[in-house]
Amino acid sequence: MKTKNYKLGSVFLVLITLFLLVSCSEEQKENDWTKGNLKGKVKRYIERSYKVKRDKESAVEDNLEKTELLEYNKNGYCAIEIYQLKRFNEYKTEYSYKYNKKGQVVERNKRYKNRNEKEIYKYDKEGKLSEVLTPSYRYKYRYDEAGKLIDKMRYSSVQSIDKGRYYDTDQYVYQNNGKLKEIICRDPYEMLSKRVYNEKGELMETHFYSYYDGEEICKIKYLAYDKKGNWTKKIETKSRIPHNSPKEEYGKYLVEREYTYFTLKDYKEEK
Repeated sequence: MKTKNYKLGSVFLVLITLFLLVSCSEEQKENDWTKGNLKGKVKRYIERSYKVKRDKESAVEDNLEKTELLEYNKNGYCAIEIYQLKRFNEYKTEYSYKYNKKGQVVERNKRYKNRNEKEIYKYDKEGKLSEVLTPSYRYKYRYDEAGKLIDKMRYSSVQSIDKGRYYDTDQYVYQNNGKLKEIICRDPYEMLSKRVYNEKGELMETHFYSYYDGEEICKIKYLAYDKKGNWTKKIETKSRIPHNSPKEEYGKYLVEREYTYFTLKDYKEEK
């Protein structure tokens, strides 16, 4: 009996070790988990946005403005996006992928509203994502000597009329402990947005600024997190009406998220 239990325990330890090794290797990849600053192996999340009235920061079903569902595959890439806006129909987007021999995405196909779009992913000699080509934009990535992402630059797509036009850059700033400190988006003239993180790498605040005069138009404050460190509640304050935006968007919103995570069992079933 002891021998049997010992063998079962050994098998369990091996599976745990493999799961952790996969976790570490996937955390180093540039996928939709890392792009969304998601911690752990997120399977899906549901996000609900409520319009706050009379400064009561509570979820009231009648004030529900938007529902968003995102589902991910086991490699950390988005598989399905579903948006439900108040007074509008549901919008559903589905993704499919092609991988290279290293398990890296080389092509992503996006399907929505009977339309198909293709994105191409390119990598450098070290295996890091170096460029993404979409129908609308071209993104280029730059890393420091330690391999950390420091710049994500956006240009017009090679397929567009204004070929190669530069738009903006996301600049990644890190703390001494290696965690993110800030992500600052700038165009050639001014700062467009800034995301601020705490010492744990948790997103604390996001600020958006006007293209026209540089003034703040929206501030997001993150209030609660789950055990993985993913935010579950935030307050979004639109202090000014952005250019060409509907007037009803002005005001304060309470946004809540619920997460579901992949488990060891999910990866065991795959094998």
